[in-house]
Amino acid sequence: MEFCIEDLIESQDNSENYFEIENNKECFKKLKTLSNFENLKIKINFNSLNLGEKLYGNTKKETLVIQKKNCKYLLKFYKIVKKTVKFLKKKSNFDGKIYINNLSEKKNNNDLMLIGLLDVDFNVKMFYKLNGAYEHACDFFDAENSLNKMCDFHDNHCTKHRDKGIDKTTGCCPSFCKVRVTGEPCKHKNLSCKIFMCDYLIYEKGFYFTPNTVAVLCKHMTPLERAICFGILCRTQRKSLKFLWFVRGLTVLYLILMVAIILMFCL
Repeated sequence: MEFCIEDLIESQDNSENYFEIENNKECFKKLKTLSNFENLKIKINFNSLNLGEKLYGNTKKETLVIQKKNCKYLLKFYKIVKKTVKFLKKKSNFDGKIYINNLSEKKNNNDLMLIGLLDVDFNVKMFYKLNGAYEHACDFFDAENSLNKMCDFHDNHCTKHRDKGIDKTTGCCPSFCKVRVTGEPCKHKNLSCKIFMCDYLIYEKGFYFTPNTVAVLCKHMTPLERAICFGILCRTQRKSLKFLWFVRGLTVLYLILMVAIILMFCL
């Protein structure tokens, strides 16, 4: 099933069969009481959730507080949506489309993160979930950069160099800036590069991210793997994932060894 998001046209409300998902335990009970499941569509109003409208504060500390709350609430809400999707797959011909109110006026990409969580869970095989989470996280950071105009290149100068009057066309990372100056999205899918923010963006603009505040990474990566993602700079996606799989393999071997030692002493 291919999940996608579409803007909800309010005029469709009366003619289409919608079920609005709410962020509470009663939502699923309400779904079960419905009598008509034919062509039922999922509707989400992000404004009615506990999610904040913004992901960034004026300071690094304030930003992290906002993002941790958003990550916690998004993961909680995702469980409700996942349960609803599973139910609808059995009851109706659910097409994977999720409709959102005022999509064109959104202030963050929580909707993309929600789709990423659902896509990895429903469409990616168990042994490829790490790769799927990695790719969706990269797409999320690209969308956030574009929406908030973080680096905001104009005439080959990033926002820091323009604001500080620095006549320099190279930014934090050559591979990053070579594609940014053309106005195209970054084609270099390296998670560490996406997460990285210069001191100017962190302390002057309040933009900051860690792997522990990204829902899809929290769901499908261990704390050690998320920490490693923060430090593998200037590597290709293939090399980064290869190293992450190597670390995961070592972790599994270590756990097996520890269990074997415990059993040996207990028996």
